[in-house]
Amino acid sequence: MKCILKLIIIASTVTFLYGCKKTADLPLESNNELEISKSQIQNLSNPFDSQGEVHNRFLDYFFQATKSSKVINRDKLLKVTQEFYFVNKLDFMDSQVKAYGQLFDTYHQMEIGRPGPVLPPNLCRWFPSICHILTPSPTFPGLPTNFLSDENGGSSTDRTLEFIQKVKELEDYVLKNEKLTQEQQNARLTQYAIARYSAAYWHNVKYIQKEKSPSYGSFQDLAAYPHSSCHTCDVVRADSGGAVVSAIIEGVSPGPGAALASAAAVLQDSWNWSWH
Repeated sequence: MKCILKLIIIASTVTFLYGCKKTADLPLESNNELEISKSQIQNLSNPFDSQGEVHNRFLDYFFQATKSSKVINRDKLLKVTQEFYFVNKLDFMDSQVKAYGQLFDTYHQMEIGRPGPVLPPNLCRWFPSICHILTPSPTFPGLPTNFLSDENGGSSTDRTLEFIQKVKELEDYVLKNEKLTQEQQNARLTQYAIARYSAAYWHNVKYIQKEKSPSYGSFQDLAAYPHSSCHTCDVVRADSGGAVVSAIIEGVSPGPGAALASAAAVLQDSWNWSWH
């Protein structure tokens, strides 16, 4: 009987040690995604780079301030925007109320908040100086948001950094382009700054910050709607379109203005959102 017990103990010990060795041999499961830092995002040669930082701060503020809301309308949008200005010690005057009202009207016409913002026929009549900016051409093929798509393979970190680098190259081209008017150049540079910060923001929210970010749950909810193969692409496009319009409406700060377009693209399907 003692011999049998010894054999059982020895067999159990060998099995345990072998199992531990096999477990140790297995590769550890790891998250290959890395946080994209401010130094990786920023492009100080772009004079509107700081608007990208403001944009990201506004997104955090907006989602925190509206976390208990399921209905968003013009009054709510103005209230949150005004509070953000106040918290950041910025003035929000009557003229800005009118300016943001114009911004909301334009977003409604552009259908921002729907997959891939569209260009209404009268946008070129309203804003002739920026019509070509929002219309891809051989000279300016548009934002390379295709780099952000999962279909390209690899990690989100690599795809997002590649997108940021491509945008920086576009910024360099614009800064050297003497054919653009000052208004056109400013609008493009604002668009590119916001696009860089937007892509990095949503990458960091989705893969790094997760539940620590006030916008994580809403972005996860967006994935439940199968209307697009690249939700990040849709949100960044809405952001960049909003940045262009915000850049030319006097009284609107492009950072918050574009961030409202980004929030609409994330929340339109899950919340009752109205620009009116």
